[in-house]
Amino acid sequence: MIYLESPPSPHLRSVIKHFWALEHSAQTDAAPEPVMPDGCIEIVFNFSDRFRRLYADGNFTLQPRTLIAGQMSRGIVIAPSGAVDLFGIRFRPSGFFSLSGLPASELTDRIEDVSDIWSSLEPLFYERLASLRSFEERVTAFEQFVLKSFPGTNGSTTEIDHAVAMLADNMPVRRLAKDLEWSERRLERHFLRTVGVKPKLFARISRFQRLLRMLESGDATTLADAAIAAGYYDQPHMNRDFAEFAQATPTEFRASSHRISELFVSGG
Repeated sequence: MIYLESPPSPHLRSVIKHFWALEHSAQTDAAPEPVMPDGCIEIVFNFSDRFRRLYADGNFTLQPRTLIAGQMSRGIVIAPSGAVDLFGIRFRPSGFFSLSGLPASELTDRIEDVSDIWSSLEPLFYERLASLRSFEERVTAFEQFVLKSFPGTNGSTTEIDHAVAMLADNMPVRRLAKDLEWSERRLERHFLRTVGVKPKLFARISRFQRLLRMLESGDATTLADAAIAAGYYDQPHMNRDFAEFAQATPTEFRASSHRISELFVSGG
């Protein structure tokens, strides 16, 4: 398995968190993988076999070859159907709105063909990216597309970007609203439009991602130590987040293999 990651050029760092690519040889017995909320909207180009989204009733749907995944309030489960060749763009929490002007809340818990959302990302652009064999060439091509199609951003998101940083650092929503001199209702309204989820849910997602980073890094000796360091103050809240975000109990999650999802634990 080959995983690559690259920051964007300086002029796009306010909207794009990073680019990534994942390649893996064909496999017929690949285990299902959880895809967990990470607080970001993402575009993914698939140049090989399509992924399946699995449902609890045993059914599945095939993912689009060019997809946009909105903010997630719950985790989902996917599985590769063969070889893997993906190129992805992970936006900053407010980045997609800032670039496109589309309310981020309209994409929440949706995975759509990207051409249905951005008509300028037509099939010819997919074919162009597919013809480029190096990760660096694909990054350059996408950046050129963005700069040509969206020469400016859609207004300032300074307050929301500050809110994102403070929530990721475990600041309570009530204190954050007071810090911004906003009402909690105003904060929620702007956050939904710009980021796609409510501030309290974003704070939960950020806390869960902190926990995952600690578990993956091995910095904490026990789950309890990691949970406390991440900001959990009782086990029921942690168990609820594992159930909603990872579709598993903490014990089940730690005992299972999730090689792909481990690569995408958000670094904040």
